Formats: sequence, structure tokens, C-alpha cells
Amino acid sequence: MEKQISFQGVSLNPYGDISPDGELSACVNLQSHGGSLRPSVLEGTEYQVADNDLKLITIHATSDYRHMILYDGTSLYWADEQSGSITTNYIASIQNLKSVNTIGNTLSVMCDAGLVYILYRNNQYMYLGQLPEVTLSFALEGYGDRTAVETVSIETIPGADIGKDFSDNNKQTITNAVMADVNELVKEKQENGLFVFPFFVRYALRLYDGELIHHSVPVLMSCTNRKSVIAYYRPDVTSMDDITQVSYYLVLCYFELYFKSDKSKEELEKWSDIITSIDVYISEPVYTFYPDKQCERFFVHDFSDCYGICSVSTDHLNNFKKRTLLDIANSNLSALPQQIRQIELPYKDDEELVKDIKGTSNFYFLKSISINDLSSSFSQIVIDASILNNITFRERMTDDYDSHDKIYSESAFVYNKRLVLANIKKEIYQGQSFDSCVTYQNEPQGIYTYICYIYAKIGGNNVVFQLPGYIRSSNAQIDYFYFPYSEAYKAVFVQNYYNSSLYIVNLEKHPLLNGVYFCSGFSNGLYLPGNAPSVIGSNIVSLPNYIYLSEVDNPFYFPVEGINTVGTGEIIGLSAITTALSQGQFGSFPLMAFCTDGNYALQVNSEGLFSNVSPMQRDVCTNPASFTQIDGAIVFVSARGVMLANGSDIRCISVALDGVYDDLSNIDISRVKAISNVPPVDFFQNCLIAYDYSGKRLLFMKPASAVQEYGWQYDIETSKWQQIDFAGAMQVVNVYPFSYIQQLEDAGNVIKKLELPYDYSHNADDLVAGVLVTRPLKLDSLQLKSVSQIRLEGNFSHIQRMWLYGSNNLRDWFLIGATSNKRMLLRGRCFKFFRIAITTQLANCDNISGCRIVYTIKPEYRLR
Repeated sequence: MEKQISFQGVSLNPYGDISPDGELSACVNLQSHGGSLRPSVLEGTEYQVADNDLKLITIHATSDYRHMILYDGTSLYWADEQSGSITTNYIASIQNLKSVNTIGNTLSVMCDAGLVYILYRNNQYMYLGQLPEVTLSFALEGYGDRTAVETVSIETIPGADIGKDFSDNNKQTITNAVMADVNELVKEKQENGLFVFPFFVRYALRLYDGELIHHSVPVLMSCTNRKSVIAYYRPDVTSMDDITQVSYYLVLCYFELYFKSDKSKEELEKWSDIITSIDVYISEPVYTFYPDKQCERFFVHDFSDCYGICSVSTDHLNNFKKRTLLDIANSNLSALPQQIRQIELPYKDDEELVKDIKGTSNFYFLKSISINDLSSSFSQIVIDASILNNITFRERMTDDYDSHDKIYSESAFVYNKRLVLANIKKEIYQGQSFDSCVTYQNEPQGIYTYICYIYAKIGGNNVVFQLPGYIRSSNAQIDYFYFPYSEAYKAVFVQNYYNSSLYIVNLEKHPLLNGVYFCSGFSNGLYLPGNAPSVIGSNIVSLPNYIYLSEVDNPFYFPVEGINTVGTGEIIGLSAITTALSQGQFGSFPLMAFCTDGNYALQVNSEGLFSNVSPMQRDVCTNPASFTQIDGAIVFVSARGVMLANGSDIRCISVALDGVYDDLSNIDISRVKAISNVPPVDFFQNCLIAYDYSGKRLLFMKPASAVQEYGWQYDIETSKWQQIDFAGAMQVVNVYPFSYIQQLEDAGNVIKKLELPYDYSHNADDLVAGVLVTRPLKLDSLQLKSVSQIRLEGNFSHIQRMWLYGSNNLRDWFLIGATSNKRMLLRGRCFKFFRIAITTQLANCDNISGCRIVYTIKPEYRLR
């Protein structure tokens, strides 16, 4: 009888007595190609690395360049891709590097310091570090202005009624005249870019794509707490004469806005490509009077409780403190009387004013400050005409969501040109400098130093920390205080001189902003004796099931819309189920998150954000280094073996290796003895995977410093497994459309770029040694058989050695014959099972497809 046997891949199940003929127990350095076995080689360019400690981390590729990024354990380097040896260039010192991802000309590096950035510019890499914290302090300088005397005729007011409410007609007449002048004067000042009423100011960093990041806290600029405009009645009536005319003039305090920075332009110059400006935003003014109410009466008020916080012209930008409005006005006007009869304007009471302050949440673009304009000295923000009178028509500021927090990530991935971070730890921002959180106050002769402590819940624990910076003043005024963390609940302001005094306030959640605040209602803080709090607790919070998604082409900004939670466990890794269109860019197929509680698919909406999280399957990844994206699927390792995720289908592709190794100890071939008997499932738990895009195969290699290690390869088109002996890899980097395998060889540290398709015309004298051993051959029967001829099928020109073994119990194998020819002629004993072992010497143009066996079945009269 004759049987044609085609050699298949390695299989460890089912058991040998029922395994199909053609399956192999060992197949080393041979790979499936079109139904045959050909030499398994790594086709591609080799790069020689001078330093054996340098490991390839990633490839930074754009349309203009392709750079290798390497790491030696302490420092990061780069090199141009070129044939032969590569020349490395130093980038920066990096401690405990975890990952490097590339978007555009930026490297996003995760390490002990958190997320840091490196920019490629002018043919060199520039270490930027973390996004800088830029603190601006805002101050006011106050001035007074006085109008000419105006006279208005009214109904007669008897001298005896001088202190009573006006009649209805007089209310209307006086209000129309006085309030028209007030509104005109206010409009004039605002037209000139000056401020009259309290307002909020804040700022943010403007990035190159227009996004805002690192928003500051809103600061209430205390131009005045109550009365911005004084309507003096002239002449001051001391007699009881009747009044038929009212003469008055207005006194108004107005303010210029100044800023200074804690950073210089030299410190931020390296960020000029990323940060285009620091943009200042303000709120609408908080009007202190009612526009629709009337003037009620004359009254006498000394204005001692009306104040602004500013410097004045006589102390130009040198003494910022709480001052009465008359002090501000008198700084540049002739002396004004403190107590004189006035027309009572329709000012809001404290409760209404505080309500308006608490309800302020919209901020509008005022001015861009370039990096070159930053200084530690105060500079005026010059405001163009008409801006303040039309502020609500300008760009509105976005709200911030924890953009100051320092991010640490255990897993990172580039998806659709967005940086995706997972398994997050955040270092909660502990606030900007205290003196920049309020209208700037600093008295050179101030006797007290004011500092601030914050109480918060972080990660379920009570934490107390101190804000940086301090206020020096004789009487600091804290009208409004905001902190950008919603779990903060108390602030303690400490007044230090010889003994500490404490002003303790509760912080309430802002109804419209992402933070907490305190508003004093323009009352003085009550400082009581006490000791300053102790700093306790950690500001690190763990978010193991969180995913942060950056903006497109912007790895510096992670909007709140891009934050998702996945499952309840810890995210182990991320990958995309789709065919790569280019490096880091994919279609609309889901991203997969591999977690300790299973695997999830994240659907993408039209804006590129994740709109839905769907559980897929419960095979947990046990080897985080194994995530490999191939065309239309993801490969990873679980406790069951090698898994392939394709859409909603996740299946094990290493089922054929889930079994017991055949005992090859009686097979006298030295190369076979070198094959490890480590169960493949155990091997996969600690392996690196390379995707040979051109060869359509997966290479599974043991991370090792020596090349003499074995591994596995999987042919994607035929779903066959073979073994490889070039498996010891320092590093594997899969960057579409190539894989890079780094190995230590006799020649030293070598990086192989798998970029070439299989070369069938390779030099016929350049031979590759291989081995194959079949599983027990039954030849369609479990009866005793004798083999008379074997012919090796294939296209080859060199000697291939072949051995035939026989066994009746699958344990003891006996050599029947051996040959170096294509055909083996035999005459001998009968066996139930046979096994063929072959050592090959093949060029790329050669192949072995199988064998033809002629055999005779021995008649039997009983089952054995």
C-alpha cells in the first residue's frame, strides 16, 4: 500500500496514538509556505549597536525621518536608521523608563517623574520635561476721578424733611440725572480699559492647537466691596432752608490691571513651540448698584468700611494693601471730605452682592501674554478700547478638569493620533501660590505673614497640605478663595507674627466650576489663637481602571470627555483591533482594554472619543509584554495560551500546543535533544512577540541576553506552529509596517528590521539547518505494518538526512533505517507506529513538502 503524507505544523494533541499522520513533534527552523516547509529566516536589514546595554524602545517615524529611540537603563538616545552600524546621540537622563510613544515630532515618555515630553526640533531632540506650572499674580493700581458740579431742579424739599426719603417725583428726577452721569462715567472708564467694579480674572496656557490647559483659579479683584461711586451733594446744607435745586459732583475710583510671573521667558523658551501664549480671561463686572432702582434720600457716610485692595500712584506698584476708597481717590485728587452729605445711590446690599459673586462662572478672553513678555516685575495689561464694554461677545473660557495633576501611567498606546493612558495614578495638584489666589497684597512694612493650609479627601484618606507662597500684610483681606479640587473641604489661613492666629473657613463646592470656594461677604476674617496644622497624608490617588484620551495630535491635553472607566479591575494593557493605516493611526474599530477582570471593547464615536465600553471575554492577559497588533486582530497571552482577539471573537490559537511533549529521548538526533521540553503554555507566559508583517507570521521569543534559546513561530495563513532557535531576544518593537528584533549575537548587539518579503531566489549555497520529527504515524491502521520504501518529497538539491523509527507502545522507539538520499529502501520488522526524523540543509529556494510511504499490513487474527 502507498500513502502520501504532507508535513504539517507542530502539535501536542491529541495523543500520539490518535494524532493525524503528518503532524510534527518537532519542527525547527522550518516554516510553512504554500503547503511546504521552507527555511525559517529573518529577512531584513541589520543594524550594529556599539553598546550592548542599549535597548531599542520605539521608532519615531514621520514623513521626514525615521529614528531609533534607545535606552541603556539610565539615559535615552536616538539614532538615524541606516545600514551597518548606527551612531547614537544623547537625549536625556530618564529614571525607570516605562514607555515611549510618538505623536508628530513629540515623544511622550512615561517614567518615575510621570509623563514627560521630548521634542524633535532643528535636527535634535530637546528634553522639555513636564508641562510647566506658570503662576501669574494680578494686582490693581487705583486712582480717583472727579466730575464737574451738576445742578438739577426738583420739587421743593422743606428744610425739616432734609433727612427723609425723596418724594416720588424727586426720586425720578434725581435718579435720572445722577444715574445717567454715573453710567456715562463708568462707560468712559471701561472704554479706556479701566475697571470700576469687582471682577474675576484667571488665565490658562494656550497650546499650539488652540486648546487651553493649566487653568488658574478665578481671582476676585477687589476694586471695591460696596460703593464705587460717591455722589457728593453741594453745597453741604447745614441750615434748615428749603431745597429747590440739587447740586452734586461724582467721585469715582478706577483701577488699572497689572500682572507678574514666577517664570521668566528664559525658563519657558524651550516650550515656545508648545505654549503659544498665556491667555488672560475676566468675568463681567460684578455691579455694586441696581441699574433699575432709584436714589432714595440724602445721607451722611464716612466710607470707612468701603475699601479696595491696590497700590496707588504715590506707592506705584510697591505697596499693595487694603485701602479706603477715599484714600485711593485722595492719592491723586485734592483732599476730599470724609463726612459730607451725599445722594444715596441704589447700591446692592451685601447679601445680593455675595450672591452675584458666587454665581459668576463665565470668563471671557481679555489678552494674550507672550512668553517674551513674562517678568517677575509688574506690567500693566493694556486693554484695547471697547473690550470691557463688550466683553461677553468674546471667546469664553473652557472649564478645567484636573489638568494640573501629574499623571503616572502603567500602560500607554497611540490610537488615531491620540495618546491613550491607562492604569492611572495621579498626583493631585496642591495649588498655585497663595498670594496669587487673591488680589495681590504685599506690604513692605507688613508685620504679619499669612499662609494657607488645605484639608481634603484624597483616595479616601484625610490629607492636609500647605499652599506654596505667602502674603505679607498688616491686615490681609481674603474676600474670595477658590481651590481647584472638588474633594477639598476646609481652608485654614494662618497669621504669623510671634504667635499664630487661625482663620478657619469651610469650602463649598462651586455649583458651576470644578472646584470649591469660600466667599467672606466682604467681612473681616476672625483670627483666633491656635497652632498651624501639620502636613499629613499623600496626594497620590490610584485609578487602575481609568483611561485618559488626549486630543488629536496633542499629547499634552486630556479633556474630561476623553476620560473613561473600564470594568472594576486593573487595566493591564491596550491595543486596537484593526488594520493599521499608518503608524499610530487606525480606523473606527474598537480599542481593546485588557483588564484583570476581563477584556473590554471601547467603541469610538464620530468625534474620536470613546462612547461605549462593552465587556467581551474573560481570558485575562498574563503577559503584559505580549500585546501585539496584527492586521484585524490582537494577539496576547492568557493562562490558556496564545489568544487572538478579532472583533467580538476571542479564541485560543495555541490549542494545538496544549498537550504533552512526545518523548524524543530515543530519537538519536543531537539537534532534537537541544529542544526544550518546557510546556509551550509556560513558555508563552514570559515571551516577546514579533509580528513579521511581510512574512505573515508571529515570532515568540524568550527575553534573554543569549541567542541560543528556542522559541515558536506561528504562520498566520496556515495556522501552523513551528519551533525556532533564533529566539533569544533583548527587545522586540512592532511599529507598523515593520518589526524590530534586537539580539545579542557573537557579533554583538544587533537590531534586525523585518522589512523584506520571503526571498525565494536567495543564494542556493547559503543553507539553513533545520530539523523535523513526525508524530507517530499510524498509516491508516493500528495493525502491524512493515515499511518497504520512503521517498522524501520536495524541491531541494542538497543532502537531507532521514531516519525511520518504529514502536509498538509509543515509548520505546527502534531505529529501522537511515539515509542521505531522497529514497529509503527497507526490509525488516513490523511495527504499529512509525516516526520519521529529518535533518535538513535548505536554501531559500528549496522546500520539503512531505513524503510517500509504501508499506504492507500484516494480517492479524486478533486485536493487539
